[in-house]
Amino acid sequence: MRFSTAGVLSAIMAVATAWTTPDYSQAPTGNAIIKPGLNELVTAGEAYTITWTPTTEGSISLVLLRGPSTNVVPLYAIAENIGNSGEYVWTPSTELEDDVTHYGILLVVETGPNKGAYQYSTQFGVSNPHQGEGETSTSTTTAEPTETGVIPTGTPTTPPHGTVTLTSTITTTTCPEGAPTATIPTIPTLVPSSSVPVWTPTFTPAPPQFTGAAGRNAISLGAVAAGVAAVLAF
Repeated sequence: MRFSTAGVLSAIMAVATAWTTPDYSQAPTGNAIIKPGLNELVTAGEAYTITWTPTTEGSISLVLLRGPSTNVVPLYAIAENIGNSGEYVWTPSTELEDDVTHYGILLVVETGPNKGAYQYSTQFGVSNPHQGEGETSTSTTTAEPTETGVIPTGTPTTPPHGTVTLTSTITTTTCPEGAPTATIPTIPTLVPSSSVPVWTPTFTPAPPQFTGAAGRNAISLGAVAAGVAAVLAF
């Protein structure tokens, strides 16, 4: 994609230049730029050879452009008033923005019968691995919370009667929200008192009572024996 003539004109007119202002009343002509090609990536900080096909006499200037093809802005002169040899070794600045496109080159004829003639390259990109170097980075460190306590001063004293160790136990009960609560009744504990009299039952044996047939037989035998004794007495 070629650059818009009107876009380049407005951009260049806004910047004081040391190169010849292109004759935008004429269409771009001659000196076709071969490299960089469309969407080619050149590396910032490394030497790159710009090539074109020279078709005019006199010296030329090369200008780096930035922006879309309809609204480019000249960044700086790559080379001024150099011979129209068809190539120039260029080392892109490491301050260029890393981008896969939106860069271009303007070639302007400086001297000779074709002074003011111009040509554009297609859009290309710049790979800049050095972008951001030298910038000051600010990092924020978040400190971890620490527990603070009071450290006693002085010399601890030993209790006169041995050592007493106090242990404090804290029990935490977590109830779910909305859960019903229950009250556990207290069961009284009965402790017997020494003043309550203890009663011990006393058992007294009673004479046996004869009932039934066995008892009646014993009474009959006793009567018979008494009768026999009375007869023998007479």
